[in-house]
Amino acid sequence: AAPSNGLIIQGNVGIGTTTPATLLQIGSGGASAAVFSVNAASGQDTALRLDTTGSEKFKIGLAAGTDNGSAGTVLGDTFFRSAGKMVFSANQGTTGHLVINTSGNVGIGTTSPGTTLDVYNTTAAPASGNVAWDSTGGQLNITSAAANATDGGSALTFRSLLAGGLPGGFAAIKGGIESTASNNGYLSFLTRTDAAYATERMRITSAGNVGIGTT
Repeated sequence: AAPSNGLIIQGNVGIGTTTPATLLQIGSGGASAAVFSVNAASGQDTALRLDTTGSEKFKIGLAAGTDNGSAGTVLGDTFFRSAGKMVFSANQGTTGHLVINTSGNVGIGTTSPGTTLDVYNTTAAPASGNVAWDSTGGQLNITSAAANATDGGSALTFRSLLAGGLPGGFAAIKGGIESTASNNGYLSFLTRTDAAYATERMRITSAGNVGIGTT
């Protein structure tokens, strides 16, 4: 029996077509074995739109031509567009893992990216930190989330596959803390020997002195 003020339909439902090929098919175009399909007329974007009080808030679709649906698309491209920032979560919304805000900034680990790419890890471990590109100043910021300590800091590591097939670092450039009392910093260059990684080879101190083979 149908529920009160409801309707039960056994079979496929078609809106705009008399031969629906899926549980719900909207439009007269052909459909595959998808559960839900949307088909547009030739020259029109095929899209699913979500509204609030009649105003578009989100739209996903296939572009019917150049700059259709979103700037930069060509025929057949998939586009996403949103009135607000887009938040992607892999744990049922408990954490926003990846965010694209309305300025086009992308945040990984942060829901408020302040630069084109903002990567943040709150885990206080030497390998964790923040990588951000400052387009105004033309600089790449690498910030460690580890506690302030002598010889702490951040590094840019160059990696490739080792002889055993596992990835590993071969060389690095590190910006380190000389002293937590003075906040002086140094720049060091490190390389790998077959036995160990990473050995400091050269250092430029906060005073501008250069040491090779000595720190």
